[in-house]
Amino acid sequence: MDEATVEEEIMTEYGHRMSTWPVFWGVIAIIFGVVGALMRGYGAMQSAAMTLMPMDEIVEVQIAESAASNVPGMEGMEGMMASMVKMAPLSLAACIGQTIVAILLIVGGIILCNRKRVASPVLRTWAVLKIVIGLLGAWIGYKSSVAVVASIGDIMEATSGPAGSPSSSGVPDMAGIMNIGVIIGAVSGLIWMLLLPVFFLFWFNRSAVKDDMKHGQGW
Repeated sequence: MDEATVEEEIMTEYGHRMSTWPVFWGVIAIIFGVVGALMRGYGAMQSAAMTLMPMDEIVEVQIAESAASNVPGMEGMEGMMASMVKMAPLSLAACIGQTIVAILLIVGGIILCNRKRVASPVLRTWAVLKIVIGLLGAWIGYKSSVAVVASIGDIMEATSGPAGSPSSSGVPDMAGIMNIGVIIGAVSGLIWMLLLPVFFLFWFNRSAVKDDMKHGQGW
């Protein structure tokens, strides 16, 4: 069967030439959805463990053991753990929300691969939810990272002395370097998180795409 015959059959069945982009972007959506669901599901389990475990008691035992062994800097460790425990419920809620959103992306990708008209509103809804919940998750992650870096700075100060002291001469400002790393990581992560939802909002609002979706197979 030559190409002209195949195209004629497609035109006879659907009344128009079938585009290839729904399958391409549907597969991309499924891949991103599966990876996101696995990552956020794992993050939710970690946050749940932090929320349910008696972390305060664990930290107190560690500090007592370190004090008996004359290990400096454990006060900073207590602050770091306290910050992580404080943010754990918010992190858990954000991870659960992002997992649900990732599952919605998988569903939308499957629907798009099957060329259903409802794929457009489903994926646009996903895009809006992803931006809102993703921004919340990014803010929680940034605040947690800042708290951890501040606690690490306290630990380093306790072990090497405050900045400017003779014992800290020649030691780079690791806390400052890590803060810069946190900011760079937060900005790059935010850009990566926004790429696909912003693109889908733009793509599915194009008139050519809207016209193409009107020829979808049902729904």
